[in-house]
Amino acid sequence: MEACPVQSIWSEIQAALQNGFGGESSLIQRWLGMIRFLSQEGDTIHLGVPNRFVLEWIEKKYLVEIHEILRRSFNRGFIIKLRVDAGLFQELRRKQDGIIDPALRKEPPAAPAPAGVEAPARADSGGLAAGFNRAGYAHSLENFVTGVSNQTVFSAVSQVLGSPGKIFNPLFIHGPTGLGKTHLLQGLHYEFWRQKRNVRSRYFEGERFLNQFILSLKAGTIQRFREQIRSLDVFILDDFQLLVNKEKTQEEFLHTFDALFNSGSQLIIASTQPPRQLPSMKEALVSRLLSGLVVELKRPDYETRLAIIRHYARQASLPVGEDVLAVLAECARGNVREVLGALNLIGAHLKFAGGAAEGPLDLQKIRELLGSQFSGPQGRRLHLDQIVKAVGGYFQIAEEVLRSPNRGRSVSKARQVAIYLARRYTSHSLAEIGKFFSNRNFSTVRSAEANIRAQLEADLQLRQDIQEIQALLESREC
Repeated sequence: MEACPVQSIWSEIQAALQNGFGGESSLIQRWLGMIRFLSQEGDTIHLGVPNRFVLEWIEKKYLVEIHEILRRSFNRGFIIKLRVDAGLFQELRRKQDGIIDPALRKEPPAAPAPAGVEAPARADSGGLAAGFNRAGYAHSLENFVTGVSNQTVFSAVSQVLGSPGKIFNPLFIHGPTGLGKTHLLQGLHYEFWRQKRNVRSRYFEGERFLNQFILSLKAGTIQRFREQIRSLDVFILDDFQLLVNKEKTQEEFLHTFDALFNSGSQLIIASTQPPRQLPSMKEALVSRLLSGLVVELKRPDYETRLAIIRHYARQASLPVGEDVLAVLAECARGNVREVLGALNLIGAHLKFAGGAAEGPLDLQKIRELLGSQFSGPQGRRLHLDQIVKAVGGYFQIAEEVLRSPNRGRSVSKARQVAIYLARRYTSHSLAEIGKFFSNRNFSTVRSAEANIRAQLEADLQLRQDIQEIQALLESREC
């Protein structure tokens, strides 16, 4: 039987790998620790990993370095073949319990229908009545995080829920994608289904409504389609912009609108654009949509983004620190969905890595996980000197003074503001920021950030100062 020299020193090779990638990182130790030596056939080495996710990650991040360490250890090259090993798969599965809240891994059970009321059909059942689906449990009004940018819309939705057909009819919500329109509409439909046992409510995606209309025309069942839609008490339509390009669809919707409105039914409609900006829209339809309440769902400000991200991180039981959440909130200026996707990736890494991190995930570990995704808005990050320049200019303090050991009261306050903003507009660690500001230590930087955050609650002038500096920073091409 051929000797296996690689197997004899595999533990030393793993130690060298960990040192090469930063041996102090428990995250890296966990990834590399999942590689097992399986066998050696001449110059071909077979290594095992527990699943395809880990295999692809090792190939992407560590395979080149494994080749190099083997070459240095044996003065020759090797062919490395990674494969998923059944035994390692079972071992990892046994470790995964408890990483993510078990309640979040499964679909929540469907709430029982009220007595005497038939439970709504599932959305994938294919029928016209399939307006409710289990996404309504995830998209509930209870877990919609409100802030300055969306409070008006949320209040309007809540009032419609309380008095359907009597206030804000129609309710037209518009705004860019990724801000929560679908969340609000599905959550509203779910609440009607849960609270209003006698209210006939349906939620339609724009494409689904359009397809049902076209199919009914082709099948000669258009009258049945009309009767089913126009018998509703609450009609909820998402992605309305998809309906405006076809004249027949607009005509049908106009008649449907009139029938529902005249019978006292509530209409809630969402679109990426307000009625006047929708192309080729009939004036008669525009005027009807404008007759109720048209409200814009705006991009969330920093505090709202932070609250949203914190909510979802806690919901998924992710061990992510406040400093990481703060930077992620800055990265989400365009579309919150992107950062929620990053949180999902963090959760997936924790799950597939087979164990939770020791303590909260810090900025460095998040950088390792997300790579290029961990960058600023539109893929850009500000530099520390840009932040110092903006803060110094605002408070009329020279940049070199801000970075100096000067402890004058006005200088210290401005420096603390700069540190606070650096934590939100850069990916630098506390130690890196401290080094930039005349080698201040880790705890000094952390205290400066915490001090500003605490004062923001009550100091209106400080809040205004920071908002104006942020506006300056966000208006610059970086």
